[in-house]
Amino acid sequence: MMRKVPAAILAGGFLFCMLGLPCLWLWSVVWSDAHPDVGVNIPSVEWLPEAATNVSFYKTYSWTAYEFDIDEAGFRKWAKEPDLGPIKNAERIERHSWWEFNREANKRCYETGSLGDWFYSEERKHVAVVRNGLFYKYTNEGNGGQTHLVYDQDAGRAYCTSNPR
Repeated sequence: MMRKVPAAILAGGFLFCMLGLPCLWLWSVVWSDAHPDVGVNIPSVEWLPEAATNVSFYKTYSWTAYEFDIDEAGFRKWAKEPDLGPIKNAERIERHSWWEFNREANKRCYETGSLGDWFYSEERKHVAVVRNGLFYKYTNEGNGGQTHLVYDQDAGRAYCTSNPR
């Protein structure tokens, strides 16, 4: 004979699924953003091809950026993007240090009401501008998530940013 599950237990389970799980997910996003995985000039990492060297990265749930040295053939093989195309003018992409720079810029703007000259001179250090190379950019029309890949043929350096929105 099967026993009936009390209505209070069913209601509690329902409320946990409807409120508890989204709260846990939101907490994990906030925690990830507050505790980024950061590396600067690491010889190699397991999540990139063996040919990738001199790796720098900033990884959270909300935003990820990394850059590394690799030859063009290795980049094309890793990117696996049929829409990878040549850069026509210049392609601008945020570097691994952008998020911390942006946080500092927001703090300064809040405190002083202006970014001043500091922002424009400092920003150049945190953005790569590539004129000779390859790029791919995808934006999810449904939620605004984005993937941006850039390869600098002169420097033999790859840049990648992504966010899941």
